[in-house]
Amino acid sequence: MRSRSASPLAGSPLSPLSAKLEGAVTTDICGKKDSHALRLDKEAVEAIRKARLHQKVSTAIFFESNGGQAKAEATLPEIRLAVAEPDLDVGNVETALEALSTTCYYLSAENNRYRFSLSPNLNKLLADRRASVQSPRVEERIRAEVQKVFTEGKGIIDRIYFANKSGQIPDVARVTLVVLPPDYAAADKVTRLFVDAATKEHGSSARTFKSGLIWAVPEGADSLRDDARKVLAWEDVADEETDLRLDEGQQRQLAESLKKAQRDIKRRYGAHTRTSCSSARTASGRLSI
Repeated sequence: MRSRSASPLAGSPLSPLSAKLEGAVTTDICGKKDSHALRLDKEAVEAIRKARLHQKVSTAIFFESNGGQAKAEATLPEIRLAVAEPDLDVGNVETALEALSTTCYYLSAENNRYRFSLSPNLNKLLADRRASVQSPRVEERIRAEVQKVFTEGKGIIDRIYFANKSGQIPDVARVTLVVLPPDYAAADKVTRLFVDAATKEHGSSARTFKSGLIWAVPEGADSLRDDARKVLAWEDVADEETDLRLDEGQQRQLAESLKKAQRDIKRRYGAHTRTSCSSARTASGRLSI
C-alpha cells in the first residue's frame, strides 16, 4: 500500500517526461517531508488539513496538465469537480489554490487556469534570489524606505533619522520627529531607556525643550527585513528579465509582484511604528506629518 505522502509517480516505470516531472512532484506535491503541498496542509486550518486539500488540489492539477489531455491545464471548475466530496466547503478550494500559487516552484497560474511544467516559475526564482541577498543591502534598503515614508508630506516638523545618541537630537524650540533605527524595537528595555534618557538629556547637558520631541519607534525589525529582502529579490529578478526569457504571463506576474512588494514595505513601517510624545509617552498611534 502506497504512503499518503508518496509521489503519484512512485512505483511506476518512468518515461523520460515522467522522470523530469518527478522533481516537480516531490518539490511541490509530495514525496518529501518538505514538499510544498504537504507543508501547507500541516499549517492549514483544521478543515483543510483533515481533507489534505493542498495535496488533492495539486495532484488534480498535475494529472489534468500532464495526463495527455488536449489542453495541458486545469480550470477552476475542473479542480472543484476533481476534489469534490459531500462535506467539502468549496470556498476552501480557492484558498488552497492561492496558497499553492504563491508557494509552489513548478505551478503556473493565470486567469484561473493552472498547470505544472518542467520549468521553475517565479516563486523558485524569487527563493533563489532571496537567499543571495546580503544583509548590508537589506539594512540599507530598510533605512532608505523609512526615510521615504517620513519625508512624505508638507508638514513643518523637523525630522531626525536613526539617532542613537542624545547629542544627535537638537535641543531647539521646534517640534522634532525622532525616527529611531529599525533595530530599536519598542518592546525592548534598551530602547525605552534610550528614549527616556534622550528626552531628558542633550549630550552631557540637560535638555531644555523636552516637550518638542515626538518619537517614532518600530515595533520590530524582523518583518521589515523580510519585506526588504523580498523587494530586493524581485528587483534582482527584474534586472535579469531579458536573460531569463520570461513569457508574457511571467512578465506580467513579475511587474505585479514587484509593485506589491514595494507597496508592502512602505505600509509595513507605517503599520508597525509606534509614535510617542515626550510629554505623554504612553500615547501611540499613526502620525501625520
